[in-house]
Amino acid sequence: MADNTTSTVSSQLDLPGGNVQTLRFRPGQAGRIDISSTPSPFVAKTETGLLALIELRSPGSATAVASQKFPNSTPSLALAYTATAADLTAAGDWECDVTNETDQPIEFSTTVTFPYDPLPTASIDLNFLNLLLATVVDAAAIQIHLQSSSDGIPQSRVTISLDIAALLNVPAATTFHIADQSETAADITFVYQLLNLDSDPNYPVVFLSTPPLSLTIFIRFDAASAQLVAQNLPAEAAPGIDLDSFSIEFVVGFDGSFTPVCTATAHLEFNDIDLSSDISSAVQTAIVNQLSSAGFSALLDPQQVRGHIDSLFISLMRLGPQAQIQSYTADGQTLTVTYSNDKPIVPPISLSAASLSFDQQDVGTTSAQQTVTITAASQLTISSIAVTSSSGAANDFPSVPPPGNPPGGGSVNVQNNQLTITVWFRPTAAGTRTASMAIGNNISADPLVVQLTGIAVDPPIPLLHVSPGSLSFTPNKGTQSVTLQNTGSAPLVISSIAIQGGNFSATNTCGVGAGAGTLQPGQQCTVTLHCAFIGPGGTSELVITHNAVGSPTMVDLNATSKTGI
Repeated sequence: MADNTTSTVSSQLDLPGGNVQTLRFRPGQAGRIDISSTPSPFVAKTETGLLALIELRSPGSATAVASQKFPNSTPSLALAYTATAADLTAAGDWECDVTNETDQPIEFSTTVTFPYDPLPTASIDLNFLNLLLATVVDAAAIQIHLQSSSDGIPQSRVTISLDIAALLNVPAATTFHIADQSETAADITFVYQLLNLDSDPNYPVVFLSTPPLSLTIFIRFDAASAQLVAQNLPAEAAPGIDLDSFSIEFVVGFDGSFTPVCTATAHLEFNDIDLSSDISSAVQTAIVNQLSSAGFSALLDPQQVRGHIDSLFISLMRLGPQAQIQSYTADGQTLTVTYSNDKPIVPPISLSAASLSFDQQDVGTTSAQQTVTITAASQLTISSIAVTSSSGAANDFPSVPPPGNPPGGGSVNVQNNQLTITVWFRPTAAGTRTASMAIGNNISADPLVVQLTGIAVDPPIPLLHVSPGSLSFTPNKGTQSVTLQNTGSAPLVISSIAIQGGNFSATNTCGVGAGAGTLQPGQQCTVTLHCAFIGPGGTSELVITHNAVGSPTMVDLNATSKTGI
């Protein structure tokens, strides 16, 4: 092919055994795709006899269109495939994966050459771009609070502005858990907790760096206000810990990669033991785990990340709503974007929302419905819907179509390669209820995941408190009263006040007579009882019928003498 009809992408990466190097590219026309890779150092022998595996995938396909395994001692690797017009009907990135099949690190220098139409380009000054990116990040209002715990309850959180959250289709606030850490000093093992480590309000800062082309978001934290407190020792015996500095760096590659890096400086005061790696590793592990969770892994899928980067530059450089970015090139102080304008960027499959959040709902009641829509670029088939929860809330989020593998017959109504799933929140217990809905389909290799969250509260209920609980009458004490009070949180309806047995009559200030009376929360009323002392004494009961738990409520009435007044 002539030089002006081909383009290349390259990567040089040190791969540990079993790891994968991924190169993404977008052919502009049908034609031959050539992949070449040179491993270093030379590997003469491996346990499996294999050196590497190269696989080529078209957009949205879990199955390789071409692949080849290479034995050890292979000095250079090569794979070729001729892409047809049919291969190019699906929009998105092609992927070339080079897998290290050995148990030792190898550096692979890989180049993909692919057919390419001469396309228009647009350029922007890097200094001006960094200024614009700083404005965007400033608008995001990113704030991070870090705090560890030993009980597994999330104490750390990340918040962003509502506008940016809506743009990225993510929650404006996210919580996650950082585990307390342990350290041994002077033969004493102590567990320490990280408290009140907050990001500096003057950060983050953002800048574009090369090579490789990436955006770096740097966040410094206010270490002076943070504490590291020993949890399993008395305060006077616990060694002091200084946290001198802490920062997080998020590196967003233009290939769609996303990498968090934490850096800390901390040490024990009395013997200067360095705790820096412990703290930075604990926070970094917690952040990576959170980013690997179902909701965030979908958001941070390399194709999704690349899509967000492309959307930013299409808008920033006014390339038009139909623009599809093919490549980025940085040369000196200029970033050049190569793009096409023939069709819009359409992911193979997408969700209208990565999460659904329900407002406060009484336990046992059902919320208003919310929906999430799946849109596919080709024929869509739903194979399964599963709702799972680590906190027992899987049944709190009923849906249509309902969960099933496959979902219930006739419940999946795919129209125009779209399916809308309706979800309700029907909590079975109080507290924050969370679950994940995984949707298996015929397009994506992994199920699509929607995070489900709702806040449940116990419903308001009436409670009747009666004082006293029994009365004793004598000729000298023939009239007495009982106080009824609503100590609950909902109206108490008293439908009747009656006496079982003779010798007693009653009046009340509860409004109970021909109809029922109602006490609002905190209100009280009085039932006055009179004993006539006719005939022999004995026991009767005041019977109060109401809408609270324990109805009817009985008050014992005892007459100790049969002598009349």
